Amino acid sequence: MNSQQENEELISIGDLAKSLNLTTRTLRYWEEAGIIEAAPRSDGSNRFYTQDIAKRVRFIIKLKELGLTIQELQNLYIA
Repeated sequence: MNSQQENEELISIGDLAKSLNLTTRTLRYWEEAGIIEAAPRSDGSNRFYTQDIAKRVRFIIKLKELGLTIQELQNLYIA
């Protein structure tokens, strides 16, 4: 991880998933689908999310509650 990321509070994939009632697989899928940016990884390849990514995940959850599809979420991320 770079020095800027080391100064930020990072959240493990498990902790983020648990706090938002998601699965780690959902977060990995959203990353693979390009809905969220790739999470920085530790030397052991564990994913750690920044506060900005965590905010985006919360926003995505709200958009999904409103009925947006994965394709629509991907299009929003590109825009």
